[in-house]
Amino acid sequence: MNLAEERLLLNSELGKAVAQWGYVEAQMLGIVKHCSLKEGESVPVAYLSIENFRSKLAFCDNLVTSKAKDTPLLTYWKDVRDRCQALAKKRNQLAHGWHALYLHGTSGKRFGITPTLTAEGKLVHREGEKPPPGTLFLRDVVTYRTEFHVLTRQLCNVSEMLGSDWKPFPEADLPIPKPPTIRQLENELRIELGREPRLKRSSKLVQKTGPALVSLPSDTEDHNDA
Repeated sequence: MNLAEERLLLNSELGKAVAQWGYVEAQMLGIVKHCSLKEGESVPVAYLSIENFRSKLAFCDNLVTSKAKDTPLLTYWKDVRDRCQALAKKRNQLAHGWHALYLHGTSGKRFGITPTLTAEGKLVHREGEKPPPGTLFLRDVVTYRTEFHVLTRQLCNVSEMLGSDWKPFPEADLPIPKPPTIRQLENELRIELGREPRLKRSSKLVQKTGPALVSLPSDTEDHNDA
């Protein structure tokens, strides 16, 4: 995969991941609506006036905790809420991280998204051949997008469980699948652009001359040679 393809893939996956987080927040708004049906649109409108995600999540948490009380839904919600808190940090790095090019990296690890601050609160230096700790690369972004998608489905489960025992996406509680390989991602891009996918070396047919590929002379050829 060349540099242009890798940059295009990273930006594409980054856009998909950020867009997916929008669906996460939309499902949270749906939960707020389910918890405040009697109040009409006043509570959802007030919820949308909250500026930061952490406060929105706390608002939503108070509503669900009050509504669900001591039920299996409350236990499920607490796990989903904790996942929201953890993934919000990942979303922030995708949205606010610094982009840097590392030419000496391998395919899929040449364009990175670095954190802005170290664990000690110092500015991250992204210059140099080696990326700083915590840098995200192509497959990391794909993994985050997948995690956001799973979280969207879990929040939808919570929303539906507030009115019934139905969980539309039970598969969302399964372990997160591994991200595609760099070759798979490259081929997905190639197909999307109308190009031929790159085959594995073992898949390429190698023509070799051998006894089975050599035709024997016919009787006519022998007679003409004579």
